[in-house]
Amino acid sequence: MAINFPATPADGDTHEGYIWVAAENAWRRLPEAPAMDIENLNNVSVTSPADGESLVYDSTAGEWVNADATVDVYDVDTLSTGYFMMPVGTEEQRPASSSNGYFRFNSDTGRPEWYSEDFSNWYNFYEYPSISFNVEYLVVAGGGGGASIFTGAINVGEGGGGAGGYRCSVQGESSGSGSLAESPVTVTSGLSYSVEVGSGGAGGPSGVSGGVVGSDGGQSVFYNISSTGGGGGGPYGINGRPGGSGGAGGRNNASGGSGTSNQGKTGGSGSPDVGGGGGGALGPGSNASGGTAGNGGSGISSSINNVPTLRAGGGGGGSGATPGSGGPGGGGDGGGPNTDAGSSGATNTGGGGGGAGADNGTSAGGSGGSGVVIIKYPSAQSISPSLGLSYTTTDLGLYKVTEFTAGTGTVTFS
Repeated sequence: MAINFPATPADGDTHEGYIWVAAENAWRRLPEAPAMDIENLNNVSVTSPADGESLVYDSTAGEWVNADATVDVYDVDTLSTGYFMMPVGTEEQRPASSSNGYFRFNSDTGRPEWYSEDFSNWYNFYEYPSISFNVEYLVVAGGGGGASIFTGAINVGEGGGGAGGYRCSVQGESSGSGSLAESPVTVTSGLSYSVEVGSGGAGGPSGVSGGVVGSDGGQSVFYNISSTGGGGGGPYGINGRPGGSGGAGGRNNASGGSGTSNQGKTGGSGSPDVGGGGGGALGPGSNASGGTAGNGGSGISSSINNVPTLRAGGGGGGSGATPGSGGPGGGGDGGGPNTDAGSSGATNTGGGGGGAGADNGTSAGGSGGSGVVIIKYPSAQSISPSLGLSYTTTDLGLYKVTEFTAGTGTVTFS
């Protein structure tokens, strides 16, 4: 478009971006105006600007000033009753590379989700991934009670109780009867598993003519691993009861009870006058001989909790002359002269109770020791036992060990 310049311009006149230069008798285009720096604005005060800063208005100074524009929403309380907007998108729009701490709203599922590096997957907020891992165990049942005695004879006694069944999966250790360690069990987080700690069997009560058989110990259970309670010891002429380890036979040559395969040994036999020793997890109970009662069978040592501990020893036989000793591993000693009752098995060892001894009198058999359930699992996992279970948990670094000492219930891993 043509520009209509003034017909008679004076030197220095301007018109539509041009200036008249009289010396040249020509219109010359004006140079473009220089860029104006923001510092040159009369209501802006910029001091040493840095990356990321923005202009904010200072009402006190009445001007715009430079300041850090970063908004930190962390560790800050809010009274807002509105909302916080998280990223929204389909599953296909998830980040190509995700890390722990990422969360978003999945528009396909209509639910918020979070990312787990451990499982390389996205999960809904109410979900937690299930994992499976191995758990080692030691499951010892309650020991059997020793038999009581009621007699007018001298230097006599009855059979000791058998130890509770012993099952162990700690590699390099022995399970019951000296067998190889069993295989650990595989559990899944979020699921519940049974736990039962067997009580010790009661010893036969005193004052009953002929004496009374000791009660069997209670079973102990973890998951699908069940150990059989120890067999009760027998009184005059009565065989010991079968069990995890067998109870001993009473006087008058009664036989010992059988143990359970890969859990414990048989009880010893009585002699004409005194009782045999109850079977242990590793060794059988000793047979009585003359006036010497049988000793309880030996138990087994485990270091599942890093503390070597003998458990599941048989109860000693009773004698008014020479009573039998409880087997190593918590077995109770047999009762001796002067109408002594048999000693009880040690708590949480599954030891058998000692048989009663007497010198022309009556006495009770010792009670079996309660059992125990011990589990060892990766330290990254946690457990939630149900009400009714007594337990303690110890952190061993790479592993945790939980020892259940009483009760019946369930345990859930997470």
